[in-house]
Amino acid sequence: KRRSLRRDALRDSGTDTYNLKSGYPEPIPIHLDTDGRIQYTMEVHNGPPVDCVLMDERNFTYYRDGLECECYERGTVYCATAAEISFHLPAGQYTLLVRQAPEASEATPTPGDSRVAFAYSIDAT
Repeated sequence: KRRSLRRDALRDSGTDTYNLKSGYPEPIPIHLDTDGRIQYTMEVHNGPPVDCVLMDERNFTYYRDGLECECYERGTVYCATAAEISFHLPAGQYTLLVRQAPEASEATPTPGDSRVAFAYSIDAT
């Protein structure tokens, strides 16, 4: 099941659980009609740590094509088992990419799945 963070109203929130396999990231689309504050919490219930990488639409396309890309550092966390992030974004299309941290795969030859609980909220500015 793939959930899209889309703010059509002034507020939105939700929770999801992902089972991530090494090499199979979960892209979470974010659509903002107007500027907004995004908050998310992430917790790995079992398995290796994960990265949550926030990219705009152009950089996500570069990532998918295997090209060099940039991310929004304020919305990104690397090699974490838990995080609570809050940041402001201008209106636009974004992707929050949740994946097993590559560092975890290097440290453990067979890391297995990461079961990740993810909660978010979007507030109008």
